[in-house]
Amino acid sequence: MLLRAVAAGGAPTLSTVAAAAGIAKSTASELVGGLEEHGLVRRERAAGDRRRLALQLTPRGRRALATHAPLDTARLSSALATLTEQETETLAELLDKVSSALVAPAKAALAPESTAAAAESASGDRRLLVVQVAGGELGLPLERVREVVAYRAPRRITTSSAWLAGVLPVRGALYPVCRLAERLGFDPDVLEESETAAFVLVDGPDGPAALAVAAVVGPALAPGAGITPPVGGGIGVSGIADLGDRLVVLLDIDELLAD
Repeated sequence: MLLRAVAAGGAPTLSTVAAAAGIAKSTASELVGGLEEHGLVRRERAAGDRRRLALQLTPRGRRALATHAPLDTARLSSALATLTEQETETLAELLDKVSSALVAPAKAALAPESTAAAAESASGDRRLLVVQVAGGELGLPLERVREVVAYRAPRRITTSSAWLAGVLPVRGALYPVCRLAERLGFDPDVLEESETAAFVLVDGPDGPAALAVAAVVGPALAPGAGITPPVGGGIGVSGIADLGDRLVVLLDIDELLAD
C-alpha cells in the first residue's frame, strides 16, 4: 500500500504518503524507514525546494510493486455479492480466525516480560495501543486489548444502554459494540466508508467488548513522568500522555463501558 502511494504521488512527502495510506505520520515514518532498510524506497531533496525531502521508489521497489497487483475492489465486491448473509458472516468469522493466527506472534512479542512489567508498574509507565477517533489520537491500555479485527457493520439490537451500538459476531461469540467517537461526545466517525476503520476487542468490566475506531496507529510506551491528569475531565478519560512527538488522551475502559 505504501509503495503504491509513493509511486502514485510523483515525488510525495512523508505527510502526503501517510494521508494517502490513511495512517498517522509517525506510523508512516516507521514503515517507510523499514522500506528504506530493504532498499525499496529512498528519500531525496525535492526539485525546486531543497528543504523538502521527497520519497522515490528504487528500482528494487518498482520491481516489488510490479509483482503485487492492486486489489480489484470492483471484482471483489461483485464476488462477495453472490454470498448469502449467512455465508458472508461465516466468511468474516473465518477471516477473523486466520487474522488472529497471523497476528498472535506479533502480539506475543509485544507482551512485556514479568520483570519489565514490574519495572513499568514501579515507574508509572504505561503500554498503550494508540487509536484514531474523531481526528485525534487516544490511548487504550495494551494489557486490556485482545486483538484487532477489520471493521464491518455490527448487528443492531434494541437496548437502553448509553454506549451499546450493536453486537459483533467473532468466531461464534457476540461482542457488545461501543463506537468511541459517539461515546466520548464527538461527531460520529463515518466508519462504514473508511478503509482503516477497525474494532479493538478489549476486556471490559463485564466481559469482552468491541471498540469501534477510525484507525489503529499502533503500540506505544507512555513514560510515567509524562502522564498528567485530564484537563476538564470527560467520561472515560483518565489522563493525557506526552509521547514526545505528540499528546495522547488516555482512556479508562471500565468507565467507558459502564452504564
